[in-house]
Amino acid sequence: MTMPRSLLVVPMPFADETPCSWLTRLAQMHAATPLSVLAAVGVRTFVDPDIEMTQDHFAALLYGTDTVLEDVPNLLGAFRIVREQGWVRAFLRRICHAYPCTAICRQCLAEDVTPYWRIEWRSQHWQVCPKHFCRLEDTCAACKRCISIFPHSGGKDRGEHHLGHCCICPHCGTDLVAGDLRFVQKTDEVFRLIELQRAVMAALVQGYVSIEGIEEPLPLAVLPRALMMGCIASPLPAYVGRKLYPQVRTDVLAEAHDVEFKARVKIFQRGGSHNRIREMGDVWKGTPGQLVRIVIRHRFESVADRVSVSTKL
Repeated sequence: MTMPRSLLVVPMPFADETPCSWLTRLAQMHAATPLSVLAAVGVRTFVDPDIEMTQDHFAALLYGTDTVLEDVPNLLGAFRIVREQGWVRAFLRRICHAYPCTAICRQCLAEDVTPYWRIEWRSQHWQVCPKHFCRLEDTCAACKRCISIFPHSGGKDRGEHHLGHCCICPHCGTDLVAGDLRFVQKTDEVFRLIELQRAVMAALVQGYVSIEGIEEPLPLAVLPRALMMGCIASPLPAYVGRKLYPQVRTDVLAEAHDVEFKARVKIFQRGGSHNRIREMGDVWKGTPGQLVRIVIRHRFESVADRVSVSTKL
């Protein structure tokens, strides 16, 4: 009988660490690549380990070590909602809507004794670091490419010689901590943005939405439209806001009793490649994922862009 192969040791995960980050640190610990570590224990490769890794995959990686599944509950549950509700993937940073990538706070990585990627950094709505009041960066300062977090997401030119490391660009090998910082002004608008980031992250982890004035928790599918209620700042005319608020609020309330997302809501779509807004008529049959992309651009990115201040290192 052939005994399954096992690793000597595995790193303990941080409470807010992504599975991809843990797998990268595991590869670094063995001076190997993530793909070779997976192959060594007989686990197939993934497109996005954060979403696709299951209890069985973790069990295979932990086999023969002093760590058990009960020690890594955060890795098992971090992206549970994304697996259960596919539209939530619209919140995640991905290259060409498929391959996983992450943003980073350079200050956080620089201060880490053991650098790792946070769960929040994978979400597109997480634009400002609440600790350092700086913008998250999703590209390498040297090669300007997205920070892909798994070998298959780097294209044909990302070879197996790139060993796992959360502080190294997988494309050019540059230290990701290096580069200019973009701080944000500490205004009331920024504090509101940070609180909204946290509220959305809590909803994505818990799997339900809490809205002030509504006693019962609402299905997660109402989150994009609840965010749209505040997504009518300067890019949209004032008269649009008067029409949008009551219609979206009515729709959010109705969603508490209609989980199948059958209601129609009036929103506005980005036109062309310049992120302009154009009206599409009285109503538009939107999906949660489509709403997420609009909300992120006009509720999170636009605010962060407006308050950013570049600083040369």
